[in-house]
Amino acid sequence: MLTILRGVKWVVGKLFATVEFVIPLSRFSLSLGGKITTLKEQTTVLLNQLSEIMVPTLVVWGAKDPIVPARQAYAAAELITDCQVKVFEDAGHSVYRDKVGEFSQTLAKFLG
Repeated sequence: MLTILRGVKWVVGKLFATVEFVIPLSRFSLSLGGKITTLKEQTTVLLNQLSEIMVPTLVVWGAKDPIVPARQAYAAAELITDCQVKVFEDAGHSVYRDKVGEFSQTLAKFLG
């Protein structure tokens, strides 16, 4: 039983570790519904594709995001031609749930 608890603690620690998509990640992989996803591969794909976005873009981020730091919003915006960044100070990873009203207003204003 103690071994299982240690394993759960390890997995949770890995899932909630800070993810840097600008800095190369380790080869840590996790299994989701039988599909293996490598964080490093996701990172590379994301970086390569951001510069291909050719439409006005709004990057929405939570300042208290425990998974991906808010500074990554600005790093992403630098790669997108026409990009605005909105960081919600009291929101975490799921801004649309943490700040429903403010998120909706921000999105409506962006969409015009």
